[in-house]
Amino acid sequence: MKKLGRRTLGLLFILTGGIFLAQQLTGISLMEAFGYVWPIILVALLIEVIFFYRNREDGETISFDKGALVIIIMAMVVSGSIQNTQWSGSGLAQGIPFFQWTVNGAEAEVEEAYDIPADINEIILEIPNAKLRIEGTSENVMTLEGIVRGNGNEAEVIKTFEEVRNAEMKGGSFNYTVEKPGSFWFFQTDQIIADFIVYVPEDRKLEVAVTNGSVDAGHLLDDLAVRTTNGRVQAEEIKGNVEVVNTNGLVSLRNISGDADAATTNGRMSATNVMKSVKLKTTNGTVDAESEKIGGNWDIKTTNGNITVLIPRDSDLSIDAKTTNGNVGGDVEWTDKTERKEGSAAIGAATYHLQAKGTNGSIQVSFLD
Repeated sequence: MKKLGRRTLGLLFILTGGIFLAQQLTGISLMEAFGYVWPIILVALLIEVIFFYRNREDGETISFDKGALVIIIMAMVVSGSIQNTQWSGSGLAQGIPFFQWTVNGAEAEVEEAYDIPADINEIILEIPNAKLRIEGTSENVMTLEGIVRGNGNEAEVIKTFEEVRNAEMKGGSFNYTVEKPGSFWFFQTDQIIADFIVYVPEDRKLEVAVTNGSVDAGHLLDDLAVRTTNGRVQAEEIKGNVEVVNTNGLVSLRNISGDADAATTNGRMSATNVMKSVKLKTTNGTVDAESEKIGGNWDIKTTNGNITVLIPRDSDLSIDAKTTNGNVGGDVEWTDKTERKEGSAAIGAATYHLQAKGTNGSIQVSFLD
C-alpha cells in the first residue's frame, strides 16, 4: 500500500537544504525564505493525492505516512507563522523558537551612557535581533537602557553581550555595534535578543541597522537612515531627510520636514505630512499617503495592494496614475482617463508631480476636506 506524504516530505527536505545553502552563499534571510515554503508543500501534497486517485487500483484506499504528515504539518505551521508575522509588520526577534533558540534563557538589564563630542556628526547603531525605540534629546550623550535576553543565567547573558558589543569613535562617527554570536547550523547557540530605549543627541545624523526586529525613531533634527530585514519601521517628528530600506514589515512615516525615501518588500506603508519629496515603494502591501502641504514630487509604487492619496485642495500638483488590474479614482478632476485604469490631473500651477503606479489594486487620489 502506498503511503502518501513521503514525496512531499522529500521535497520539504530539498527546499530546506536549498534555502540553507542559498543563505550560506548569498546571505539571504533564512526566515524570510522559509516563509514561502508552506504553499509549495501544500500544493505538492495535493498533487500526491490527485495522482493517487487517478492511478489507484480497484479497492485501494488512501493512506498517509503519519510521521511524514506530522513533519509536513509542523513545517507548514512554522512557515505560515513566519509569513503572517512578515505581513503583519511585527518583528521576528521574538518570533518562532526554532529560529530564535533561547532554551533555559534569562534576561538582564542594560544601562549604558556615552559622551558624544561636538565633532561627531553621525551616530551608527547596528544591533541584530533588537526592538529599538530611539528618541532625540538636547544632551550630548547617548544613553541606552533596556534588557537583553539569551541563554544561560543573568551573569552569562551579560558576559555574552559584553563580548559581542563594541562602541568606538571612528572619524566623524560614533559606532555602536552588536555582533552576531556563534551559531550551530540553524540555531544561534548564544543568541542575544535586545529590547532597548536609546536616547541620542537630536542634532546628529542617525543610521540604524537591525536584522530581526523593529525600529521606532522620533524627535530628531537631522537625517535618519534605517535598514531592517524583518520588522516594522516607524519614524515621526524628523526635521531632516528619512531613508528606509526594509525587507519584511510595515513602514510608517509621520511629520517629516525633509525628503522621505522608503522601500519594503512585504508590508504596508503609510506617510503622513511629509513636507518635501516622497518616494514610497512596496512589493506586497497597501500604500496610504497624505499631507497638509505638498512641497516636492511624489513617487508611489506597489505591486499588490491599493494606493490611497489625500492632498490639500490648494496643491500645485500634476498627477499621473496607472494600474494594471484595478481602478483609478478619487474626487480629483481627472482630465485624461483611459478605461478607468489610467488617469491624469492638474491642480493649481502643477509645480510638483505625483506619480502613482500599481499592478494589482486600485488607486484613489482625493482631497483632505
